[in-house]
Amino acid sequence: MGRFRAPIVIAGALVALALIALVGNWRSNAAREVRLGQSETSRLRARVERLQQAVNAQEDLTFDAPRVIGEVAPSVVTIFTPEGLGTGFVVKSEDGLSWIATNFHVVSDRRGGPERDIVVIQNGSKWHAELERLSEEVDLAIVRIRADLPALALAYGVGSDPHVGDWVLAYGSPEGLQGTATVGIISALRSGWVQTDAQINHGNSGGPLVDGEGRVIGITSLGFASGGSGLGFAVDAKELCPLLAGIAGCS
Repeated sequence: MGRFRAPIVIAGALVALALIALVGNWRSNAAREVRLGQSETSRLRARVERLQQAVNAQEDLTFDAPRVIGEVAPSVVTIFTPEGLGTGFVVKSEDGLSWIATNFHVVSDRRGGPERDIVVIQNGSKWHAELERLSEEVDLAIVRIRADLPALALAYGVGSDPHVGDWVLAYGSPEGLQGTATVGIISALRSGWVQTDAQINHGNSGGPLVDGEGRVIGITSLGFASGGSGLGFAVDAKELCPLLAGIAGCS
């Protein structure tokens, strides 16, 4: 009996060693699979992040005109005088009064003086306006009406300054056609002026040129057309600041 016991013990030991080796290999393979899985997960996560960044960049290039129009329209009015018409937009609304920015030439008479008979119209409502402040030098004016209309924000501060190539929208009443929107880009930034290829026509004068967030970057003033191409100009909204002293802030 003793003669057979040693081989059995040896065989058992060999089986145990084999099992240990198999378990070691399995654990090693499992660890390697885990590492490979983690590496693949990291690669997939990095790829998803890159794709998300690409999507975000594409969204930044998208101009949501319907949304911008919806935000801007309630603040824009048409201005009539005995000499013609133009557009304006609310810069402050408080205690049942609204202050409206426009071009001076919209509210001036034929002699170049301030017009006293100024009428503001929006969506069938009509108000007589009082000329509050003016600047012939920068062609801007502020009129006031007895109405509570929402105000537009001016584009100031970090991240909101305009840049060449930014999308913009001009909104107003060209030729008396109220609620007309045209879209383009900022073509150039000049001293006191924003140049755009958004179409600007007679009647747009005094209306807002806004960015993708509906903030005013300019007051549309001049439009030229030649050979099928257009040049539009808006007074830089920062030029409004001196006229808004004591009415609204320019931060």
